[in-house]
Amino acid sequence: MLIDLTEKEKKILWFIVKNPGSSQKKISDELKFLPSTISCFLKKAESLMLIVRYKRKMKNIIHPTTRTIELFKILFKEDYLKFKEIEKWKKF
Repeated sequence: MLIDLTEKEKKILWFIVKNPGSSQKKISDELKFLPSTISCFLKKAESLMLIVRYKRKMKNIIHPTTRTIELFKILFKEDYLKFKEIEKWKKF
């Protein structure tokens, strides 16, 4: 199944992959996108099963699904491999 995402949506999703457990506010603040833009995309991403949202106190915490991670491994192989390499070295 082909998932059609805009460049802005790809940036939001990539941020979620790199920062699982982020709140909607954090995503909006970090990417400098309007909260309404983030909200609309999160609804779309949730319907496509690309993210899951958990309620923690008064915040929605967003995590990528396994499907999203697999999608990014394919679509952004080089970026994903660089990210995984950086994460590996952060552990030391």
